[in-house]
Amino acid sequence: MQCFQILQSVLKLQPRRQFPVLCLPHKRFCAAFDAALESPGQGTGGFLIVWFQNHTEKREAFLADIPPAVYHVWTPGDKKIAQLELSQVLFALVARPSEFRGRRGIWCIDNIAALMALIRGRSDSPDLEKMANLIHLACFALRTWIYWEYIPSKSNLADAISRLGMADPWHAAHQFKLFRVSFPFFLWKLPFSAVILVFEML
Repeated sequence: MQCFQILQSVLKLQPRRQFPVLCLPHKRFCAAFDAALESPGQGTGGFLIVWFQNHTEKREAFLADIPPAVYHVWTPGDKKIAQLELSQVLFALVARPSEFRGRRGIWCIDNIAALMALIRGRSDSPDLEKMANLIHLACFALRTWIYWEYIPSKSNLADAISRLGMADPWHAAHQFKLFRVSFPFFLWKLPFSAVILVFEML
């Protein structure tokens, strides 16, 4: 039923598919995210994004505020690392909708469960499925195309900031400007059609 609700919400807007005859210029981005869960209810997360435009680039680093209320949104249980990982994409789309709008980019992920939820658009975990649904609806509304790419944890540039936060020396040494972002609680209980409208207006 949830799949049908998503399809119904999209089809109500009567979207048009465009087939470019020539190669259209699009702004690009490259992102990586990571999360850590050393003990139940004590997770941390962060992500790095490089925005490319013409021959310039803007580098931004983000720390995710993850209060205890976030864990109450998800189903009960101690193992929430995949949920924390996937939530970073939702954090990003809400934090920078105007930057994502109309962009094409690659997003590096080191968590298989989160990656498969994004690729398939669903998951056996209700938490991952809900976030994957919200992420795909946001990308649809923002006209954003993302290629999800697996990378080993040791190659993930966002590993340090997700664990060390502001104390991470790597992002500062590479001139990433630091921001804090909050979990989008308001999206969680909205109907799918309303989620699309919210991202179209952001």
